[in-house]
Order: sequence, then C-alpha cells, then structure tokens
Amino acid sequence: MQPQSSNDIVQPSMPVEQTARNKNVWVAYAQWIAIITMTLEHSFHYLWPDSPLAPWTQTAGRTAFPLFAALIAWHLVHNTRRPYIYGLRVLVLAAISQIPYFFVMDNGKLNVCFTLALGLLAFATVDRIDKGALKLLAAGGMLLLALAVNPYFEYKLWGLLLVPAFAFGFRYRDQLISLVPALTICALINHAQISILISFLTGCAVFAVSQANLDRAPIPGIPRWLRQSWYPLHLGVIGLVVAF
Repeated sequence: MQPQSSNDIVQPSMPVEQTARNKNVWVAYAQWIAIITMTLEHSFHYLWPDSPLAPWTQTAGRTAFPLFAALIAWHLVHNTRRPYIYGLRVLVLAAISQIPYFFVMDNGKLNVCFTLALGLLAFATVDRIDKGALKLLAAGGMLLLALAVNPYFEYKLWGLLLVPAFAFGFRYRDQLISLVPALTICALINHAQISILISFLTGCAVFAVSQANLDRAPIPGIPRWLRQSWYPLHLGVIGLVVAF
C-alpha cells in the first residue's frame, strides 16, 4: 500500500484531473533533455571524436541515463496498471535496438534498453508481493540475478538497480531516506569526478522537480512513436554514417 503524503491530498480548489496532469509536467522536460544529450554524446563520440565539443557533450550526456531510468520508474509507479506489458514493450525496443547497437558500439554487451527493462521487471515482480518476508526474499533473488548477469549489460550492476531505486524513491517520497539509494547509484554509475557530480545532481533535480506543482509545460512532449523509435533510429543513422 502506497503511503499517503500531503502532495497526494487533492485540494478542493484543484480538480483531480488537473492534479494528475501537473504531476507529469516535468516528464516533457526530462524526455527532451535525455534524448538531446544522449544524441549529442553519441554523435560527437562516434562521428567527430576529435572535436573540441566532444568532451563537453560527453559530460552533458551523463544526465541521459539517470533521466531515462527516472522516467521509466515514474511511469511504472504512477502511470501504468500493466507493468509487465510496459516491460515487454521496453524489451521489444531493446531487441530492435541491439542490431544498430552491435554495429556502433561493438562492446559485446546488451544495450541500455535491456538494462532499463530488467530493472523495471524486477521492481514490478517484487512490488506485486504483499507479504514482507516473501518480498524480501524476492528482492534478494533479484539482486543475486543482477549480480550474475550484470557484466553483459550496460552500466552493469548499478545500472540494473537504478530503475528500482528511483521507483522506490517515488513510491515513498515523503521519507527522505528513500531517495538515498537512487542518488547514491546515480553517483556510482560514473567514474570521473565531473561525471559523478553531473549524474548525482540530475538525480537530485528529478526528485525536486517531480514533486513541484508545475504549470503546464510550455514545450510539447515528444510524440510517443518518436521517443520509442529514437534510440534505434539515431544509432542506425550513426552506424550508416560511420560505415560509408
């Protein structure tokens, strides 16, 4: 049962529908920032590695993975009643993306969509269990599974744990201690000091902005078909440019 916070109590002057929309306003900003920074980082890294802008785009790109993980966790906690169907869609996207990913990255790993999907499905599985002892046992089993398979995934163990950590933080957002796992993992997925700082601050911004009562976003959200196809599409374009 999700604990109730003061943010969950709808004020009489604000309709329920308006409150629900306001909770999702930050999503449009996060989607644009994540896609733009990821695309810039990959483009400069593989097409213009000697450009003086390449290090800057790589640093900016440290915001992308925490944002994607947070977006999936947010949708999992607040916007979907069918988490396994949602996870299946992410897995299909991951499978499609693996083809261009193989030609561009060539690192012998599964692409980041697999990392996000496994974290999503792990949290959904544990979350369905009501009994405390069984929930802890299932969580331990998922952790052992992550330890076993993490070398084959982008961002390895910490990447696999980031979606569950964000989901935990969103679910129990009135308790500040619940934010610690996600913020800690945001720092641990990187190595360079500036990357650690950027990723950590991204996590802090996610929790702060997602709880703010924002007005309607002045920018349009990314169409669903575009945001779902962008990852394999941009990798495919980069791969073709590099090949020819």
